Amino acid sequence: MRMEVLASNYVDWEKTVPFLVEAVQETLTMVSQTLVIGGILGLLLGILLWSFRKDSIL
Repeated sequence: MRMEVLASNYVDWEKTVPFLVEAVQETLTMVSQTLVIGGILGLLLGILLWSFRKDSIL
């Protein structure tokens, strides 16, 4: 079904729009998850590096 939509010169938007909406939703989900995970890991790494620096709290 996807190949039929992509291979033809005529674009049936009623068939194409749901695929585009799904793709955008999946992309935003992946980017959001990566942002949260990267932010948490980066914050933890920053705290660890700051804690173990010379003349620090530890």
